[in-house]
Amino acid sequence: MLHIMVYTVKTYELIGKTIKVFTERPDIKVIKGEHGEKQRFVDSDGSEPITGPLTTLTVHESEAGLMSKHFHTHLPYRADVTEYLPGGCKFEPKTYKNCQLLAETHGGYLQFFDWETKKTLRIAINSNTYSPLKQ
Repeated sequence: MLHIMVYTVKTYELIGKTIKVFTERPDIKVIKGEHGEKQRFVDSDGSEPITGPLTTLTVHESEAGLMSKHFHTHLPYRADVTEYLPGGCKFEPKTYKNCQLLAETHGGYLQFFDWETKKTLRIAINSNTYSPLKQ
């Protein structure tokens, strides 16, 4: 029996750009639909993996614009990241220049890497904000 490789496709909806990254999922198999039913994806327990509007499953690695997460830990998107400060602060927030988007997210939140300080900066509510650089 031929094993069909399944891929998770994660979509990054960014300011001014959309990036799609795929990851091989050898732990998931395809069950072909019968009588016009859609194909299903199941893991080794027979459960359907969790997906959502920004995370999908596919058997087509070669979709236009997909990049492999295996080879791309830093994605081709750069931004200036400004730290969030509560309204009562008396000093200016720090801005990290020319940070690079990471393929790894944290709880669904985007993360940027600042090469100068070697810090990972999370974009979240009451956290940091980002302004894209001209790509």
